[in-house]
Amino acid sequence: MVESHNPLPQLPAYELPPAYSRAPSLLAQSLSYPQTQLHASQGFLPGGSVPDNPAPKYTAFDETLGSFELRLPLIHTRNNHGETRPRYQLSQELTKSGKRLRLKIRRVLPTESRYLSSPTNVSSPKARVVEYDDDTTLYVVEDHGALNRFKSQSIEIRGRRANTLPGTIKIRSGGRFAGSCEFWHIKKISAKNSSKKEPEEKKLFSTASRLGRENKFGWKDQEGKIVATECGDVFEVMSGIDQRTKDVLVTCFVAQRWAAGKLRWNNATTMDYETSELIRDVTASN
Repeated sequence: MVESHNPLPQLPAYELPPAYSRAPSLLAQSLSYPQTQLHASQGFLPGGSVPDNPAPKYTAFDETLGSFELRLPLIHTRNNHGETRPRYQLSQELTKSGKRLRLKIRRVLPTESRYLSSPTNVSSPKARVVEYDDDTTLYVVEDHGALNRFKSQSIEIRGRRANTLPGTIKIRSGGRFAGSCEFWHIKKISAKNSSKKEPEEKKLFSTASRLGRENKFGWKDQEGKIVATECGDVFEVMSGIDQRTKDVLVTCFVAQRWAAGKLRWNNATTMDYETSELIRDVTASN
């Protein structure tokens, strides 16, 4: 008699780490904990007792959730019961003089989210940390004016994955990114009766539309429809928005905050470059 085996459930493709991901190192790190700490992470303490704050069960992300909260350098998602889990991770690079140069965003894998959400050891209450994996970066936000003292801020967003928005996104404002902004999608298309490609611009979103008397601002798409709201560090995406658009909205939200100098945390990387070389490169690319 041949024993039948049910196939294991498959996670969505965008939740699976690539072949070059550092996810195996995370597993190795978790296996190196003392035995008592390993018991606690599984939801049990020695002797069979259950801790007051057991680790969350391993589940894939609920892609229908649209409530996000900044907890730098992480962005948490919140369900209807008020429970939060890390969903995105940020990493920023500064110039040698301390100016903001580059911001990167990636999705947190379910295994990493569970690890970050697990309770810390009582005897060593150090916060859990997951190293930022450059290979899984979704979008890169860059200020092309950071290295040229004669140039003002010029913020550009570019996708790094096959399923991200092609081309670039540019943020346009009246000079202060803390106020009203527009996000324009720029990509090259084939020109009529020509083999050359010409840039095409299309407005994606606009911000700073106050909703009623609340201290809440609306994000509108190119048709004027509200697709998200912003209130302090909380960003709410309307229901029915697909995952790729949701990624773009969250990226644009943190990009605007970053450009306005409102994203600050201590683990920024300082880029050790020759300034003159960078100014030449940036000038040539623009």
